[in-house]
Amino acid sequence: MTTASLSLRSRRRSWAGAGRLLRLEFRRSTMIWVLPLLAVAFWFDAYHFADANPPVWYLRASELPNHLLRDFSAFAAGVAAWTGTRDSRRRTLDMVMPTPRPGWARLGAAWAATTGWVLAAYLACVAVLYGVTAVQATWGGPPWWPVTVCAAGLVAVSAIGFLAGVLVPGRFTAPLTAVITLLLSSAIRSASPYAMLWPTTNASTTNTGGLPLTPSDAGVFHHYLPDLPIAQTMFLAGIGLAALGVLGLSRVAGGGRRLRAAAVVVTVAGLAAAGTAAGLTGTARQGAYGVVIPALHDAASDRPIPYPPACDHDGAVLVCMHPAYRAYLADVTGALGPVLREVAGLPGAPVRVDQAATDVLASATSGALSAEAGSVLGGSPPAFRFPMPSFPPGAAGHAQLAEDLQEDLMVAFVNDARLLPPGAQPAGGVPAQETVEWVLLQPFDPWAEQDVAAGPDSDTASPAVAAAARRFGALPAAARHSWLAAHLGALRAGRVSLGQLP
Repeated sequence: MTTASLSLRSRRRSWAGAGRLLRLEFRRSTMIWVLPLLAVAFWFDAYHFADANPPVWYLRASELPNHLLRDFSAFAAGVAAWTGTRDSRRRTLDMVMPTPRPGWARLGAAWAATTGWVLAAYLACVAVLYGVTAVQATWGGPPWWPVTVCAAGLVAVSAIGFLAGVLVPGRFTAPLTAVITLLLSSAIRSASPYAMLWPTTNASTTNTGGLPLTPSDAGVFHHYLPDLPIAQTMFLAGIGLAALGVLGLSRVAGGGRRLRAAAVVVTVAGLAAAGTAAGLTGTARQGAYGVVIPALHDAASDRPIPYPPACDHDGAVLVCMHPAYRAYLADVTGALGPVLREVAGLPGAPVRVDQAATDVLASATSGALSAEAGSVLGGSPPAFRFPMPSFPPGAAGHAQLAEDLQEDLMVAFVNDARLLPPGAQPAGGVPAQETVEWVLLQPFDPWAEQDVAAGPDSDTASPAVAAAARRFGALPAAARHSWLAAHLGALRAGRVSLGQLP
């Protein structure tokens, strides 16, 4: 028998032994007993919040980093730390240290089994969430970058937890690791707009309103931008790799110079990946439809996605929406119908309604991600364009949607200076405009008092505004319509005072 054949047989035995060790670790892993708790956490937290969103792919997928990663991270870190303390707890460390297999390989198999079970449970939950969404969604397909980022996050926290268990063995290491992980993930999610385990917050991509960096209709009108998820995956994977490298350098891992050199290489590679990702975020800028990182950005992602609109009629006005929101077309048409009939025949009244993409930059300017942030009324013939806000389904959600859309359309109609004649400039007069808007909204505003003679809430309106509202609201509808037809241009330009309202 030659030396080459002996070497080949030795390698085969080594791989077979590693496979048997990994299978043994999978069968004895503590994570098996935690799987039911993961399922319960997914069902009552991530799935509950995802199911409350409309069946739009990114809205559902956003609950993976917002809820599923946070819940699973605590369990992954805690159980990994518990597994890392196993030899110390059982006082078997002196027995396993002299074994022929390097300690790094033995510890790596235990960590891999724990992480494998966590990832298996996580992917099963993703399959359930995406499967339900696939049945309900009417447009697009599943975004996979949120899935990848969360998987990298679970690998990272599991590696850190396992390293903590090996380096600081003790009965309280595992619970403390789980609690600290949960608190840190919740705090970072609240403090950082990245909503992720992330060390940097770039000033150009944040605002005081705490807005998300990706619009809720990502992947609907415009492509989902993968720039930030790529950097997040690099960072989290690098942190996990560096933790495993440090594990190989520990005294428990043992091994000779080659293994220690390999551990140094792994550690340096992990830190380099994490540092590169953190550096890339320093070049990030907030785009209208997501975060743009120049080194990772593909210009093809900026092109809008063509689609056939889903339309309905409300009298002479055509209401069109993206097919992803087809289920809400009747609600939008019913909500805007009363306002459209109220302003019909007046100068600048819209003859068409279209859903528009959510512009994050416009939302940042207004300080809130709402329909009003991007609602516009203009063009020839006039058309009202609105972005769809995120809202929960059900009676309360539909009522809130109706109120928001009605108010946005009326505000755009009365205030929008783009409907002024060419060369005309607005001159203020906001109180008179708001008074007219309030009076015109009362007949179909489900959240306001129906008695227009009572005037606006005295806590939010001055006596002059309340008196003007009562006076203008007391007019017959035909008289208000005739006055608006004659004075709407002056009202938009701000040349009508409260005392001039009839």
